[in-house]
Amino acid sequence: MPDWLDVVKFLVKDGRPEEALRLVHVLIEAAEEEARLSKREPAPAYTERAAMIYRKQRRYTEEIAIIERWEAACPPDQRGPGAGQERLARRLERARALSKM
Repeated sequence: MPDWLDVVKFLVKDGRPEEALRLVHVLIEAAEEEARLSKREPAPAYTERAAMIYRKQRRYTEEIAIIERWEAACPPDQRGPGAGQERLARRLERARALSKM
């Protein structure tokens, strides 16, 4: 599935962010299903990419929701090591602050 992130990035660069969001949401669902089967956390990269697209569009409510969705699918005791989790936590904090401005 990581190759699909290149397609998402291309769609955004090509001026088609809504198509990119539709695709990345499919990837998020697939990562969540894979996580349920493997009893691990869903890959944070898809959530992070969706959050980045939402942030660029100043859609902070959606950005917050997608990160909270990842957190709900990934309880702290199931999380492995990785910088992606920390980036999502910082992004969530910033999105919440931006949504109040």
